[in-house]
Amino acid sequence: MSAIHGVLSSFFGDFTLRDVIDILLIAVIIYQILSLTRQTRAIEVLKGLGILIIVAFVSEALRLQTMNWLLNYIINFAVIVMVVLFQPEIRRLLQSIGQGRFLRNVKRLFSSHEETVDYSHVGEALFNAMMDMSRTRTGALIIIEQDNPLDNIMETGTRIDAEVTSSLIENLFYPNTPLHDGAVIIRDGRVASAACILPLTQRTDIDPSLGTRHRACIGLSEACDAYCFVVSEERGVISMARNGVLKEDYDSVMLRTELNELFGAKPVNLSLWKALTSARRNGGKKE
Repeated sequence: MSAIHGVLSSFFGDFTLRDVIDILLIAVIIYQILSLTRQTRAIEVLKGLGILIIVAFVSEALRLQTMNWLLNYIINFAVIVMVVLFQPEIRRLLQSIGQGRFLRNVKRLFSSHEETVDYSHVGEALFNAMMDMSRTRTGALIIIEQDNPLDNIMETGTRIDAEVTSSLIENLFYPNTPLHDGAVIIRDGRVASAACILPLTQRTDIDPSLGTRHRACIGLSEACDAYCFVVSEERGVISMARNGVLKEDYDSVMLRTELNELFGAKPVNLSLWKALTSARRNGGKKE
């Protein structure tokens, strides 16, 4: 603890306005990189690399020389691997900078406004589609993306990027149509991809009566935080899997409640600067 105290004292002792500007610029750059990569597979690697950098800093402060050497070696090697593995993501990042989107995002970062994201129409469309497919016993697999990006899954299917309507969802799963076999991915309130192939669960305690759709539904939910809905072709039963747990026999009330929680109107503060200054102003106040 004394070592950490000494490092912090020496650091903040010479803290100037130039250091504040330097830190803010780095924070803006990191924020923009995370914003541009949040829907790619690179985001998970960046999170892991960030944790390694923090642990390396702590090990250096505590003078754990062997641990620090090993972590620095891994970090240096990881940077090279990232450049090789994520060439498409890096190319898109450079293109966004050249097209001016990076600067527009910086401007939005310091702007002060709040928007309400309302995808209630999406929930209603999915509700109507799943209830109709349940009545007609049309098999369906609908994945609603959350924080974990599903680009690797979307690449196995056909990109669509269309508005979510009940007729579109039902047509996609209509038997013998080109895209009926596979899963539909919903991202940001839109149909992002169809006919996607999902990983099957390897668990042995699954009910043997469950088919491939249910096993794929559970398998994907084990690997990410998505909401995975499945409509049984044999029984017309609607089920939902999340975090490896399958909830079966959704009735209309349960389904509508679940979709309303997912797609209800939510206020979103689009200004990181506003959030930081607000937290600073309210830091000394008691509720």
